[in-house]
Amino acid sequence: MKKFTIIELLVVITVISILAGMLLPVLSTAREKARRINCASNLKQLGLSCLMYANDYDGAFPMNSDLKFDYQNHSTESTKKHFQILIDRSYMSNGKIFGCPSNDDVGQNLNETDYFYVTGNKDSESSASTLSLIGDQGAADGKESEEDEQRNHGEGFYNILFVDGHVEGGGC
Repeated sequence: MKKFTIIELLVVITVISILAGMLLPVLSTAREKARRINCASNLKQLGLSCLMYANDYDGAFPMNSDLKFDYQNHSTESTKKHFQILIDRSYMSNGKIFGCPSNDDVGQNLNETDYFYVTGNKDSESSASTLSLIGDQGAADGKESEEDEQRNHGEGFYNILFVDGHVEGGGC
Protein backbone atom coordinates (compact mmCIF):
# COMPACT_ATOMS: atom_id res chain seq x y z
CA MET A 1 0.00 0.00 0.00
CA LYS A 2 1.49 3.31 -1.16
CA LYS A 3 1.37 6.29 1.18
CA PHE A 4 1.13 9.95 0.18
CA THR A 5 4.11 12.18 0.77
CA ILE A 6 3.74 15.52 2.52
CA ILE A 7 4.51 17.31 -0.76
CA GLU A 8 1.68 15.52 -2.56
CA LEU A 9 -0.74 16.43 0.22
CA LEU A 10 0.34 20.09 0.11
CA VAL A 11 -0.14 20.18 -3.66
CA VAL A 12 -3.67 18.75 -3.34
CA ILE A 13 -4.54 21.26 -0.59
CA THR A 14 -3.17 24.12 -2.72
CA VAL A 15 -5.19 23.07 -5.75
CA ILE A 16 -8.37 22.77 -3.66
CA SER A 17 -7.83 26.21 -2.11
CA ILE A 18 -7.26 27.78 -5.55
CA LEU A 19 -10.47 26.22 -6.86
CA ALA A 20 -12.38 27.38 -3.78
CA GLY A 21 -10.97 30.87 -4.22
CA MET A 22 -12.28 30.97 -7.78
CA LEU A 23 -15.70 29.57 -6.83
CA LEU A 24 -16.58 31.74 -3.80
CA PRO A 25 -16.94 35.06 -5.69
CA VAL A 26 -19.24 33.35 -8.19
CA LEU A 27 -21.42 32.04 -5.37
CA SER A 28 -21.52 35.49 -3.77
CA THR A 29 -22.66 37.06 -7.04
CA ALA A 30 -25.36 34.42 -7.46
CA ARG A 31 -26.58 35.04 -3.90
CA GLU A 32 -26.90 38.79 -4.55
CA LYS A 33 -28.83 38.15 -7.78
CA ALA A 34 -31.24 35.95 -5.83
CA ARG A 35 -31.69 38.73 -3.26
CA ARG A 36 -32.41 41.23 -6.06
CA ILE A 37 -35.10 38.91 -7.42
CA ASN A 38 -36.60 38.54 -3.93
CA CYS A 39 -36.55 42.34 -3.58
CA ALA A 40 -38.39 42.69 -6.90
CA SER A 41 -40.96 40.19 -5.61
CA ASN A 42 -41.44 42.26 -2.43
CA LEU A 43 -41.97 45.40 -4.52
CA LYS A 44 -44.45 43.57 -6.73
CA GLN A 45 -46.45 42.47 -3.65
CA LEU A 46 -46.42 46.02 -2.27
CA GLY A 47 -47.53 47.27 -5.68
CA LEU A 48 -50.39 44.78 -5.87
CA SER A 49 -51.58 45.99 -2.47
CA CYS A 50 -51.45 49.59 -3.73
CA LEU A 51 -53.31 48.65 -6.93
CA MET A 52 -56.04 46.86 -4.94
CA TYR A 53 -56.36 49.98 -2.78
CA ALA A 54 -56.50 52.18 -5.87
CA ASN A 55 -59.18 49.95 -7.37
CA ASP A 56 -61.32 50.46 -4.27
CA TYR A 57 -60.67 54.23 -4.00
CA ASP A 58 -61.33 55.58 -7.53
CA GLY A 59 -57.79 55.11 -8.81
CA ALA A 60 -56.09 56.99 -5.95
CA PHE A 61 -53.10 55.32 -4.34
CA PRO A 62 -52.73 55.34 -0.55
CA MET A 63 -51.75 58.73 0.81
CA ASN A 64 -51.69 59.75 4.43
CA SER A 65 -53.72 62.95 4.66
CA ASP A 66 -51.37 64.31 7.33
CA LEU A 67 -48.61 64.58 4.71
CA LYS A 68 -48.69 66.93 1.75
CA PHE A 69 -47.74 65.77 -1.75
CA ASP A 70 -44.05 66.26 -2.42
CA TYR A 71 -42.55 64.28 -5.31
CA GLN A 72 -39.04 64.98 -4.01
CA ASN A 73 -39.74 63.69 -0.49
CA HIS A 74 -39.10 59.95 -0.42
CA SER A 75 -38.20 59.63 3.23
CA THR A 76 -38.58 56.37 5.09
CA GLU A 77 -40.78 58.15 7.65
CA SER A 78 -43.31 59.32 5.06
CA THR A 79 -43.25 55.88 3.39
CA LYS A 80 -44.15 54.25 6.71
CA LYS A 81 -47.14 56.55 7.14
CA HIS A 82 -48.47 55.85 3.65
CA PHE A 83 -48.00 52.07 3.94
CA GLN A 84 -49.70 52.10 7.34
CA ILE A 85 -52.96 52.81 5.51
CA LEU A 86 -52.57 49.53 3.61
CA ILE A 87 -52.06 47.63 6.85
CA ASP A 88 -54.92 49.37 8.67
CA ARG A 89 -57.32 48.53 5.83
CA SER A 90 -56.08 44.92 5.53
CA TYR A 91 -54.52 45.14 2.07
CA MET A 92 -51.36 43.53 3.42
CA SER A 93 -50.29 41.75 6.56
CA ASN A 94 -46.82 40.23 6.09
CA GLY A 95 -44.17 42.57 7.49
CA LYS A 96 -41.32 40.79 5.73
CA ILE A 97 -42.12 42.43 2.40
CA PHE A 98 -41.14 45.85 3.79
CA GLY A 99 -37.46 44.88 3.93
CA CYS A 100 -35.05 44.45 1.04
CA PRO A 101 -33.28 41.09 1.45
CA SER A 102 -29.98 42.61 0.28
CA ASN A 103 -29.88 44.95 3.24
CA ASP A 104 -27.84 43.41 6.06
CA ASP A 105 -30.39 44.64 8.60
CA VAL A 106 -33.45 43.43 6.69
CA GLY A 107 -36.75 44.85 7.91
CA GLN A 108 -39.32 42.51 9.40
CA ASN A 109 -42.05 45.09 9.77
CA LEU A 110 -43.17 48.51 8.59
CA ASN A 111 -40.89 50.34 11.04
CA GLU A 112 -37.85 48.92 9.24
CA THR A 113 -38.82 49.56 5.60
CA ASP A 114 -36.07 49.77 2.98
CA TYR A 115 -38.24 51.28 0.25
CA PHE A 116 -39.47 54.72 -0.77
CA TYR A 117 -43.01 55.47 -1.89
CA VAL A 118 -43.94 58.24 -4.35
CA THR A 119 -47.25 59.85 -3.45
CA GLY A 120 -49.82 61.60 -5.59
CA ASN A 121 -49.99 59.01 -8.40
CA LYS A 122 -53.15 57.63 -9.97
CA ASP A 123 -53.35 54.30 -11.79
CA SER A 124 -55.25 55.89 -14.68
CA GLU A 125 -52.35 58.10 -15.76
CA SER A 126 -51.17 57.66 -19.35
CA SER A 127 -47.52 57.33 -18.29
CA ALA A 128 -48.18 54.46 -15.89
CA SER A 129 -45.38 52.37 -17.43
CA THR A 130 -42.80 55.12 -16.77
CA LEU A 131 -44.06 56.62 -13.51
CA SER A 132 -42.36 55.14 -10.43
CA LEU A 133 -44.41 54.20 -7.40
CA ILE A 134 -42.15 52.27 -4.99
CA GLY A 135 -38.42 51.62 -5.10
CA ASP A 136 -35.24 50.86 -3.23
CA GLN A 137 -33.83 53.61 -1.05
CA GLY A 138 -31.24 55.48 -3.11
CA ALA A 139 -33.14 55.08 -6.38
CA ALA A 140 -35.38 58.08 -5.74
CA ASP A 141 -33.11 60.71 -7.24
CA GLY A 142 -31.23 58.52 -9.74
CA LYS A 143 -27.93 59.62 -8.24
CA GLU A 144 -25.52 57.49 -6.31
CA SER A 145 -24.04 58.64 -3.03
CA GLU A 146 -21.86 57.07 -0.37
CA GLU A 147 -24.95 56.33 1.71
CA ASP A 148 -26.61 54.55 -1.24
CA GLU A 149 -23.61 52.23 -1.57
CA GLN A 150 -24.36 50.99 1.93
CA ARG A 151 -28.07 50.57 1.17
CA ASN A 152 -29.86 47.61 -0.35
CA HIS A 153 -27.97 46.21 -3.36
CA GLY A 154 -24.84 48.40 -3.50
CA GLU A 155 -22.99 48.81 -6.78
CA GLY A 156 -25.59 51.40 -7.82
CA PHE A 157 -28.25 48.74 -8.54
CA TYR A 158 -31.85 49.30 -7.54
CA ASN A 159 -35.34 47.93 -8.19
CA ILE A 160 -38.30 50.18 -8.96
CA LEU A 161 -42.01 49.34 -9.18
CA PHE A 162 -43.98 51.40 -11.70
CA VAL A 163 -47.62 52.46 -11.51
CA ASP A 164 -48.67 49.87 -14.11
CA GLY A 165 -47.37 47.12 -11.77
CA HIS A 166 -44.12 46.04 -13.45
CA VAL A 167 -40.76 46.04 -11.66
CA GLU A 168 -37.45 46.97 -13.29
CA GLY A 169 -33.95 46.62 -11.98
CA GLY A 170 -31.22 48.98 -13.05
CA GLY A 171 -28.24 51.03 -12.08
CA CYS A 172 -27.20 54.62 -11.77
